[in-house]
Amino acid sequence: MLRHHPLYWLFTVLIGMIVLSACGGTAPLPTITADIKISTPSQIPPTLTVIAPTQTPIPATVAPAQKPIPATVAPTPQGLIVLAELTGSVGPIYSLAWALDGLMLASAGYKEVNLWNGETYALLSTLVGHTNYVWGVAWAPDGNQLVSGSHDRTVRFWDPNSETENNQLNTTLIYSVAWSPDGSQVAAGSSDGIITIWDAISGNMLREMNNRMVSEIISLGWSPDGSTLAAGYLNGDIVLWGAANGVVLLTINNYTSRRSDTNGLAWSPDGTRLATAHQDGVIRLWNPVDGKLLLEPGRHSGWARGVAWSPDGQWLVTTGEDARVQIWDTATGARQAVQKAGNLPLWSAAWSPDGTRIAVGSGNYNSSTIPGVLVILAAPPF
Repeated sequence: MLRHHPLYWLFTVLIGMIVLSACGGTAPLPTITADIKISTPSQIPPTLTVIAPTQTPIPATVAPAQKPIPATVAPTPQGLIVLAELTGSVGPIYSLAWALDGLMLASAGYKEVNLWNGETYALLSTLVGHTNYVWGVAWAPDGNQLVSGSHDRTVRFWDPNSETENNQLNTTLIYSVAWSPDGSQVAAGSSDGIITIWDAISGNMLREMNNRMVSEIISLGWSPDGSTLAAGYLNGDIVLWGAANGVVLLTINNYTSRRSDTNGLAWSPDGTRLATAHQDGVIRLWNPVDGKLLLEPGRHSGWARGVAWSPDGQWLVTTGEDARVQIWDTATGARQAVQKAGNLPLWSAAWSPDGTRIAVGSGNYNSSTIPGVLVILAAPPF
């Protein structure tokens, strides 16, 4: 049990050292060094991936809350080239209309209707006679007459060549007018919810379409085949009327909980779709047969009002309170172009018959002291 004595191991070590010394060797005690480098995260080589043993690598996928935007509805919109800015108008330009031959452009103003050269954009004449804001203008298909509707409670017929007034019809407050495709009749939408149709030659009233319980009619459009009148109401309703008999064919309503005055509407050239612009800023495309909502291409910041189709029906231009001109693909809803046109709200839009130009009109609501601006833009070749 000697090895358990406290001095046993000391004597053993001393004897071992003596033996080694006798053999001519030395046995220095080894020196242990520790080369420890502590690397901060910035010192980790770029190719090195450090994952704690208890951590699970995060896969490189899109977060569930992020949904990819289809390319068909999110192209990079292009700008539009401004060809002319015409400042000869008094008050807001609530309405615009190209003559079907494209040689003249009519714009509404305060107590006036201006006629512009459709090619040089020179002011040709100012038709005076109204005593309040003009809300609607429309050309006869043959271009020999122009009709205007006003807050002065009149509808007036004009000869654009002689610059004279041919006829005046006394009504209630008029917000919109439309000429039948065959040129024989004129329709006007009023503040009392009545559509009145007159004979375009004699001025005799032919019929009334009475829907007083709805609200004011603020937009109006005749279908290309002349069979239907679409009316947009202040409460957002859209009513399609039989033009020949005044029968309600279809009513579209309750499609949103937001305020959605139907500020503007326009039929597609082939009559298969109806576009509307609303107080909630949304643009909507409808099936005029069953009232089905086909598409909501997009919206404006603030209200939308101006709406017009390209002659081939592929594109739709809209304007609104945000002073922006926007062009939409009517098949996919993709926004093709956007352009700021001044700083005033844009009330109206009209596409030239040859499809090469777009006219938009601006102004402050019910302000006769601030001039409206008529802007002509080049329609891009999409």
